[in-house]
Amino acid sequence: MLPLFFYIKFPLQMKSISIFIYVLILFSLFFSCQNIENENVIARVGNCELTTFDYNKTYSEKILNTGIVDSDFERERHLNQLIRLKLFADASIRDDIALDSLSNKLLQIDSIKIIKDELFNDVITIDENISENTLRDHYKWMNKECQIKHLFFDDSIKAFNTFVAITNKKISFDEVAKDIFKNEFLKENGGNIGWIKYDDLDPNLEAYIFPAPTGKMSKPIRSSYGWHIMIKVNERAQILVDEFSFNIRKKNIKQGVIKKLKQVKANNYVNDLMMDSEIIINDTLSNIILNAITKILDFGEASRSLINPNEEIMSVLGNLKKYKDLKLASYKNSFFYVEDLISGMRLLNLSHLKQTPSKIFHLALRNKILFEEGMKKNIHDKHETKMKLKDAKDRILSRLYLKKYFNSDKMNVKGSKYLSIADSLAAISKPVIYQKRFSRIFDYKDHN
Repeated sequence: MLPLFFYIKFPLQMKSISIFIYVLILFSLFFSCQNIENENVIARVGNCELTTFDYNKTYSEKILNTGIVDSDFERERHLNQLIRLKLFADASIRDDIALDSLSNKLLQIDSIKIIKDELFNDVITIDENISENTLRDHYKWMNKECQIKHLFFDDSIKAFNTFVAITNKKISFDEVAKDIFKNEFLKENGGNIGWIKYDDLDPNLEAYIFPAPTGKMSKPIRSSYGWHIMIKVNERAQILVDEFSFNIRKKNIKQGVIKKLKQVKANNYVNDLMMDSEIIINDTLSNIILNAITKILDFGEASRSLINPNEEIMSVLGNLKKYKDLKLASYKNSFFYVEDLISGMRLLNLSHLKQTPSKIFHLALRNKILFEEGMKKNIHDKHETKMKLKDAKDRILSRLYLKKYFNSDKMNVKGSKYLSIADSLAAISKPVIYQKRFSRIFDYKDHN
């Protein structure tokens, strides 16, 4: 017979062992998750992290929107630029610099875009095998401009009935434009929205108009915000297609095409979501507000040249803030206010939309509904989403910190003072670069 203390001690030992194993498992899971999460961190700067998401997005935009050629030098230079911004953000956190009302509004707008994009990533998948011919077509379109006329309808029945009527010569294209558009400029010029470039249009519209012959009317085409009938009036090529340049940019062109294909699929998702949302638009009030925006900004005045269109446009929208609580639309127990329209406009490239204010309205409404759908699906709780939201906040904190030293809070300030501030902060925050993780970004890109 075993002593009594054995029966007492053994269960206690077993309990201790069980607790130890449980803690060990928790530690194991924690560090396992940390390793997975850390794969997306390519540098640490004090309390801030530089992520692969931030690097990929900004570097791709830089290559696509400038004449810079991808190289090891440019990759490293961009890395150092982003580290400087993280230094400013970290210093801002350390100095307890609070976000002002404008910064909070900008962060809210960035959050809408991030949640919307992450929702698409969650629900949209496509085949990423893109043919060489498709890439060449898109490269040609990138160096072309098209002058187009269009008619817009909020449902397919109106669009198809109008198409049949124009085809049978019961009414002309220009007469329909005069009848359907509220905007005086579009009424008078037959729906002509002028010259458009690659990336200006919804991908479905772009895929039709760039290869289309001039003068031919399209059948109704569905976009993310309605239905369109289009005519290419004229076109002009900016440069001859250059084989050397095409091969250099091929990877980035492919990324852009994949993004467009995802957007086309996303548009179908959005359209179905919008149809299910039971949207009721206050047409009278919406037209008054859109006409006010048109009047304030002189949309359609061909002689007016905006130096910085988006900034100039946003600076005058303050005139509408006194109407911010007016309801422009309702949908499934929620409302779309004038304030939502103003905030939504900040997400759009308004210099491309200045002659189609109805498009502004529909895109802003769509983005709000997508944001709310993403919140319902808890997209904001995903680790990757949290990292992207933190990146957005860091960018704003960087601007606020720079504002202490420069008259402007723009991120394009340069010079010896800028570099000197960054160097002094680096001595405090001591940036750490994870070179292997950084290199893996390009291992992936170089094999795709």
